[in-house]
Amino acid sequence: MSRWSTSSILTMKKSKFKAFCTPITSSTEIPGLLEDIFKLDKTVQKASHPLMYAWKTTQSNLTDKQAKSAAVELNKLVNLNQGFNDNREGGSGLRILGMLDRLHLVNILVIVSRWYGGTPLGPARFKCMSDVGMEALRNGGYLGFKGKWTDCSKKTPIGNMLSGRSRAFVFRSTLTRNTRYFSVTRSTYIDVKSHNSLNDTLNCLRENGDTDPDLKSGQTYHDIINHHASRVEKLPKEEVIEKEYDDLYMLSLTLLKLLENTPEVSQEYKKEILNNLIEKFSQYNYAVSTLALRKLLEDKRNLSLESINQLITHNPGRVDSSWSLYHKLKPEEPHDIIAISALKKLLYGDSVEIKENLHKVDIKKLIQILQIYETVGDKSLIDDKTYLCLMDNLIKLNCTAIVTSMYIPPAIIETLINENDGTPLNNIDYLYLYEASINNGVSLSGNALLKTLMPISKLQLTPIVDSENLKLVKSELGVEIKDLAPLSGIVEEIREQILELGLDDTPEMMNNLIKSAGFYSNDLKAAIKYFQNYQTKVPDGTVAQNNLKSIISLVCTYDCIVKEDKKMINVAEVLVPQTPLPAANNLAAL
Repeated sequence: MSRWSTSSILTMKKSKFKAFCTPITSSTEIPGLLEDIFKLDKTVQKASHPLMYAWKTTQSNLTDKQAKSAAVELNKLVNLNQGFNDNREGGSGLRILGMLDRLHLVNILVIVSRWYGGTPLGPARFKCMSDVGMEALRNGGYLGFKGKWTDCSKKTPIGNMLSGRSRAFVFRSTLTRNTRYFSVTRSTYIDVKSHNSLNDTLNCLRENGDTDPDLKSGQTYHDIINHHASRVEKLPKEEVIEKEYDDLYMLSLTLLKLLENTPEVSQEYKKEILNNLIEKFSQYNYAVSTLALRKLLEDKRNLSLESINQLITHNPGRVDSSWSLYHKLKPEEPHDIIAISALKKLLYGDSVEIKENLHKVDIKKLIQILQIYETVGDKSLIDDKTYLCLMDNLIKLNCTAIVTSMYIPPAIIETLINENDGTPLNNIDYLYLYEASINNGVSLSGNALLKTLMPISKLQLTPIVDSENLKLVKSELGVEIKDLAPLSGIVEEIREQILELGLDDTPEMMNNLIKSAGFYSNDLKAAIKYFQNYQTKVPDGTVAQNNLKSIISLVCTYDCIVKEDKKMINVAEVLVPQTPLPAANNLAAL
């Protein structure tokens, strides 16, 4: 195993970054080292962008003694090579390579892995990559030679850093797809950092677009896109759309025309630039995405994962619905973040649907939503708001039974039972939510148990029948609803939990336990047992005690009717309370 140095994990808005570095002397070592990473840290295999990297190698004709004092001259460095791989995160490899240039490091490979957290970070993601890269290099001891080019394979300086025109090397390429090389010397005609508006850049492109050498290498395209993305990110979105909407389109159109007429830029790098346009500007002007997308759609593998995510997230629905777009663009391997973005668009609606009030979820759309939900491997990435919206639609469409075959976070189930602001729950909904909680190995809270007792108890009086919508979902998706335990057993289980938690200490719950056993479970013996236990816990002659007696009297009467046994009617008459109200009033009050 090579001499790896690593950084700690840096987290920003749930996205995670980690860097690895190791000394190398030749690019031929890289394929084997990339394999080493998966052995060194097995979690990298699950990263959204596992292998974003850059490398730099050289040989020096200087002796160690000369290197410590002499300035490096052009003819003293031989076979100076560099390269990078973006791993479908446009601009990432270039940033890492730029860091090696600034630090004057050679004979080194730096790899950064990113686990996407669901929230686009914009340009901030590049700073995260640089931060973890710097930490890995610092931990490896490669940053101790300021002002010198450092040979990381020996951890020694190989001379003073180069300056002026002597740095004008052109590097040679030996790596494969997604690797790009360019001149170190940059004579920039378009100083985009000084531009305070899109018009500044457009005017500059009209004047210098055909002569800027960095447009020939491709780097200026990224500089322009990243600069304006960073600039508009600081403005209110409404202001960007109002003031710069058209200019964003014109800038993108201009860049694409220049790119078409720049044969010096490789096809692979052109794809990176197009992806960068989509990633950065889709949220402000979706027409920009359409321009770039047309050039990439020959093969959807040309699209970066972030581009696909942005296209789905900001799709207005004018041409393709988000369902159609998702199926057109989704990667061959399931990708959780992209699936969740599509899930949200179907739940909340495309902007065109919302404008025309056609965004409500019907059974057809619910089936599409559930199909996407099943592809999400890490359900913890789905936020609470989305879960609640999904559950609300299941309840509205009488398909709550589906939750027994899904993973629903306990907090979501608790919210639906205790603080539901959406569609009111039917008795059957309480049952399926209770079963979903048990299937997930989690018991409901005490408050939720109290709220589920009576609705589930009442279900014992009528057969449970699948709704027509539920039948359709089961047929279309092949969903198998888990068999429920006998209702009498479920109700008894809830009552036992209430007793174990000591929640039967209020008159209301005492009454409910007697009703649950006597009226709905048809268990007179259990009802009488509850009554005997509770009548000693409430003061004599109070309304609370009268209610207990009235309820048990009615339970006895009910049992007498159901079993056609007149003997219990005498017990019922005895139990009817006489004070402080007349017997008829006590019963009528219930």
